[in-house]
Amino acid sequence: MFLKAHSAFGSDQQDQEQAAQADSNKKDYLQVAKACGEAIWKRGLIKQGYSLCHGISGNAYAFIRLYKATKERKYLWRARSFADFIFDYGKHGINDSKDRPMSLFEGLSGTVYFLDDILNYPKKAKFPCLDL
Repeated sequence: MFLKAHSAFGSDQQDQEQAAQADSNKKDYLQVAKACGEAIWKRGLIKQGYSLCHGISGNAYAFIRLYKATKERKYLWRARSFADFIFDYGKHGINDSKDRPMSLFEGLSGTVYFLDDILNYPKKAKFPCLDL
């Protein structure tokens, strides 16, 4: 969400003072988004599951969004590192049992969607239903 704020501010500003404030806001939001990325890197391989909703795949999309916003390759590498972890699906002792095990957001479908994005279209990857 901080990346959404980063991209939104400053687009319709009329005078220089407002434009300068908007530019400052954009930089602030980007810094917060980067700090969130660092927290995800440190804690993102969670034991809750592999899903988009509250799992490793969803966390990896944060790195893809950061890569798109900054063009810093480390974020793309981090997303791919999470994908490498997912390729050993079922070998980590993660309890991935969900109410809807094949659904897009809670289940395997979203994990497969992420893997397809990161392997085939990493620079064009889009979180389902959010990045339209």
